[in-house]
Amino acid sequence: MVFAAAPYPIIFFPLFFSLDNNLFGDVPPTINFDNITFKKPDETQSVSRKYDNLRFTDNELPVIFNALMKRRELYPFQAEALLFLQFTGRRVPETLKTKPGAINKERGVIILNYGTTKGRKEEFVDITPPIKLVLDSLQYQLKKPEFQKYRFVDWLFPTTRINSQRLHEDSYVRSEATRLKSLRGCWNDLVKQTGIIGSPKMFRKTFSSIAKLTLGTSSKARALTGHEQDSTLDVHYDKTSRETAKEYAHQVAERFNFTKKTG
Repeated sequence: MVFAAAPYPIIFFPLFFSLDNNLFGDVPPTINFDNITFKKPDETQSVSRKYDNLRFTDNELPVIFNALMKRRELYPFQAEALLFLQFTGRRVPETLKTKPGAINKERGVIILNYGTTKGRKEEFVDITPPIKLVLDSLQYQLKKPEFQKYRFVDWLFPTTRINSQRLHEDSYVRSEATRLKSLRGCWNDLVKQTGIIGSPKMFRKTFSSIAKLTLGTSSKARALTGHEQDSTLDVHYDKTSRETAKEYAHQVAERFNFTKKTG
């Protein structure tokens, strides 16, 4: 059996059925098809999704690390944010919304506010040696003459596109306008120079894989990654204490021991 090509998209079939069966009453609606536009698929989203099931290899990780360390001068704060993602496996949005006040040096943790995490609960990032390296690098940036004024900005990863004339405005320095929203510049340059293919979102998949392999179970890994579910990482039965989670964090940090070569 051969069907003739439909004159209009299939989404209009229910409408035509209603018209044919007089479901609209005596005065059917008038439809002007000339004013109807159809949205094209989001190409950038489809490109990002192709990396969903991929992770960086063990050989690529030190290459990425060294490339980011070299790019700190060209991409201040972007390079540090990417390093943070590499060593924590946290989500990009919650990372870029982290504030300096979240750092608790006495407890040795960075506290992620419940308002920024996907699970809407307070979560923790233990300050392991790799994370301390990132925090030290941020201080290195803030000591530069051009960035000393950024100490007033209420974001751990500020944007370099700040209006210096407004830094005296409390509402401005605390606003979304002063934080990083994209890591594209630094990342695209890294990909171009190293040939490593992927996206920053792959750091989460990579870290989760390393954590699970190192610790042996998904539930232990979940204490570090903040996953809300799994079959991924069983949220209902994992009752990991903070002290145990800290031990896990330092065990996993050993997998990034290539950072120790940095002077």
